[in-house]
Amino acid sequence: MRIFNPTSMPIAAVILSLSLHAWATEAPQSMPLTTVSLEEAHKMAARNNPTFENIGEQVNRADAAILSAWSMLLPRVSATGSIVRNEQEITMTMPDFSAFDPADPGAPLPSEEIIMQEKWGKSFGLTATMTLFDPRSIPLIKNAHSNADKARLEAQQHKSDLLFAVTSAYYQVHAMKEMIRVWQENLTTAIEFQRQSKARQGAGQSTRIDVLRAEIQVTNAQKGLENARDAFKMAKSALAHLIGMKGDFEVVVPGEVPLIDTQLDQLYLRALRDRVDLKAAAIDEQLAARNKVETWMKWLPSFDATYDWRWNEAEGFAEKNDTWMFIVGVKWQLFDGGRRLAEMKARQTDIRMAKNTSSQLTIDIRQEVESSYLEMIKLERNVELAQKQVLLAEQNHALVSKQFDVGLATSLDLQNAAAELATQRNTRVIERLQYDIAKLGLKRAVGNYHALSTTAHR
Repeated sequence: MRIFNPTSMPIAAVILSLSLHAWATEAPQSMPLTTVSLEEAHKMAARNNPTFENIGEQVNRADAAILSAWSMLLPRVSATGSIVRNEQEITMTMPDFSAFDPADPGAPLPSEEIIMQEKWGKSFGLTATMTLFDPRSIPLIKNAHSNADKARLEAQQHKSDLLFAVTSAYYQVHAMKEMIRVWQENLTTAIEFQRQSKARQGAGQSTRIDVLRAEIQVTNAQKGLENARDAFKMAKSALAHLIGMKGDFEVVVPGEVPLIDTQLDQLYLRALRDRVDLKAAAIDEQLAARNKVETWMKWLPSFDATYDWRWNEAEGFAEKNDTWMFIVGVKWQLFDGGRRLAEMKARQTDIRMAKNTSSQLTIDIRQEVESSYLEMIKLERNVELAQKQVLLAEQNHALVSKQFDVGLATSLDLQNAAAELATQRNTRVIERLQYDIAKLGLKRAVGNYHALSTTAHR
């Protein structure tokens, strides 16, 4: 299981997106955008995403395998029929023993023609076979049920992964919308700087260089805003594909991601208890052990019963058209050239590999939980620092603006203060996004990821 890392995304995809205000000015006022909450996004993904449908089909296929395993113990019935065109009809003259008179044993018996082969021969038959006892059926049926349990666990894992992707995409869309707001603030600051520079130039208190610096700042802010709008469109497109949304839509402020407030060792124990991939690995160990038992069972005999009924248009010597027989049989393969011995060795190897896989998964889970926990702690600290840095940058920009108004600061000083303020505002949005996704990643690593509330926390 891989932890989502927002820092691996292109910077343009983190610095975001189409402004809601810009879209609303173009859209008809009589047709407001559809608002999709995080909970609704989860439901839409479950309803519209083809991956969800395939997850259910995998479970259905596993259930069908149970029926297939049981079928080896249930009756099997087959029917046969044929119409044969023979070269000629074959008959035989036989005495009619039904006319024998015990009182006159010497009296001649009348003759009768018995058809041995019809020119057009017609026959029909039914055969029913049922296994009375097959020792291999026991582990095979148990394995079929275990495979169905494993399929349900894997389905649960796949659904959780998809919902996690939807949640991450939803938070990114919201963060990108926040970034648009930040760039709009940056643009407002740059425009004010440009206005002040032109006014001071008109009053003879600044030079053309100050105005050019202000225009550069405005241009950079406009570029950042347009890039943010484009990235927002990309983020909404990704979310729309995940949830099967047609047309434009709006998102709401996502809910607060619950903080897992416990010790690292306890998180690890919870992961060992709740992680479905570890439960699936345990089932793989059981399957490997039963496969070995199934190979052992091949040394035992199997018993079956067969009922066979046949009808033929030609009566033959029995002077009857139909016959039947009932057979109880046993099959016991005493030696198969060493194939079972080789299979036993392979089964033992499968058992060891399944145990090794579970052990490695346990190690990986410990590392995943620990790294996710440390990443969350780091980003929690970064969010607090980012908030402080924004406050300091705002105070610094305010002071430099006042100094610039009275001529105690240059336009370069004001430009640098504005650039630092813009950087810190952008960083705060990114740090919040990374922190939210880190908390989601830790919940996912522990194995108890679930849908979130929609209480606003921004």
